[in-house]
Amino acid sequence: MTRNISPETRLLNLIEEVLFKKRQGESHEAYKDRTAEPWRGSAGQLEKELRSSPFTFAVKRLLYYSSCGVYLARLASKYPGRFEQRKVKGRSEWLISKVPSCPYRK
Repeated sequence: MTRNISPETRLLNLIEEVLFKKRQGESHEAYKDRTAEPWRGSAGQLEKELRSSPFTFAVKRLLYYSSCGVYLARLASKYPGRFEQRKVKGRSEWLISKVPSCPYRK
């Protein structure tokens, strides 16, 4: 059975892997510092960061001209606490937060 995963869900998975997953060899303290604040930037900057990751093949298959912004907008409507779009000097800026830790998980 083939699973149909929406493009915005695929983008969410890539964001989790590239922006918010602990990197190999990264100390816990460095990870906490890197992910303490939301990621900020344009859809184009996010796409560039994703394309420079080890997942570049998946990114190439998923994203095409201006699709990153479209998928981010869909994610913002599904997850308003994690994805926020702002206008800064007439340009769109995205704030992407990591999933908060579960307070019951140790």
